[in-house]
Amino acid sequence: MPFGGIMVLGNNFQCTANHPALLEQGEEDRQKDATWRNLLAFLATLGIDPGRCFFTNAHIGLVEGSDATRTVPAMSDPGYIGRCRAFLLHQIAILRPRLILAMGTKVPSFLAPLSPQTASWNKTKTWAEIDAEEGCLVEAAEFPGLPGAVTIVCILHPSFRGPNLRRRSFAGLIGSAAEEALVRKGLRCSEISALPDGPAHD
Repeated sequence: MPFGGIMVLGNNFQCTANHPALLEQGEEDRQKDATWRNLLAFLATLGIDPGRCFFTNAHIGLVEGSDATRTVPAMSDPGYIGRCRAFLLHQIAILRPRLILAMGTKVPSFLAPLSPQTASWNKTKTWAEIDAEEGCLVEAAEFPGLPGAVTIVCILHPSFRGPNLRRRSFAGLIGSAAEEALVRKGLRCSEISALPDGPAHD
């Protein structure tokens, strides 16, 4: 387990229709999955070894049906959301990540009530709102009852990375250059080493 490393936090895992096939997949099959393939490529660009990462999700369980991206009724159930947040805090308490990569636009609002430093994400729904005033990076989020602080960086969900890159902005950069600069700053803030900064590109 990568204690003191990087937690990669997605929205939810999969849907009931696809889950049985996923259990039988080998590594080559997983490379065909857009989320996994694009995520590994993004981590490689930044020099991040996946072995240093713990991959988990905000919402626990499977989405019923064949569309893992749809909003499900459970996400409006306070009891369910509360249990998911409690489980995430349990994972953070055990693994003590120094950096959390929050994927997609739904995860920031999930994190919002868990730390005073993420409270501004409570009403964020678009990348423009998340990126406003560089709010896509929290250098030291403190979770009540847990020791230490965690750097949190909001990144695109890998499965929607291509069409949404143009929506990202950070430190005067846009697209790929913005996201790479954002994560590199997160690595520096959390004191996790990666490849040195390369030339900006989009």
